[in-house]
Amino acid sequence: MLAYFSIDLEFTRARSEEARDLFLKVWQEVYPESIVAYEPYINGALKRAEKLGDYDHGMQTLITGSQHLVGPALSILQEP
Repeated sequence: MLAYFSIDLEFTRARSEEARDLFLKVWQEVYPESIVAYEPYINGALKRAEKLGDYDHGMQTLITGSQHLVGPALSILQEP
């Protein structure tokens, strides 16, 4: 028996954006003094974190998520 699946990319993108916006809203309600930034790509997020660390004389960053986020982030961080 064959099963076919179709992915509605527009629906998936819209749901992802809704989730992102909800997390942003909750975070800003819990920590109103914080600044929240969105970076659509891992490399951009790592560069932003590095700039923030340079500005504040260093910092530690915790990367959490699925293997689709953490694995590539580790690869980028381990590049010479």
